[in-house]
Amino acid sequence: MPIAHSWDDIAFAAAANQVTRDHLNKLIGAEWQRQSFKKDDLRQLVLDNPELMADLVKIYRAAKPIEYDFDRDPTGEVVWYRASRDAVTRFPLALTLPTDPLAQDILSVVLIICGHFKQLLASPAFFKADSSCVNSTGQITY
Repeated sequence: MPIAHSWDDIAFAAAANQVTRDHLNKLIGAEWQRQSFKKDDLRQLVLDNPELMADLVKIYRAAKPIEYDFDRDPTGEVVWYRASRDAVTRFPLALTLPTDPLAQDILSVVLIICGHFKQLLASPAFFKADSSCVNSTGQITY
């Protein structure tokens, strides 16, 4: 089944999912209303009807993947990756945990990380001129 990774993918994923849904509804038909299928029942249905699995694989293979536009970066995946990679280099934070950490030890480290991040968001030095979307989004977070 296709997964929508961005707003641009939603129409494609919805259409492909509808084709699969319609096909399954046609195969299962009225029987679906009389029974409550469990995951194991559906698995057995597919195993008992190899043509169903063949159709599902055929539909899946026919679906055209939509490549992510890394240049436009519509969902901000690349800008956040680059910003985080740059931030850990420019603003390192030494963290340590005991060999057998307790829940409180882990919580302390998490709170240190959150506090460091909050300080960075308040610092003009943290943001570059070319990362205004990261700046505004990050500052809204805290």
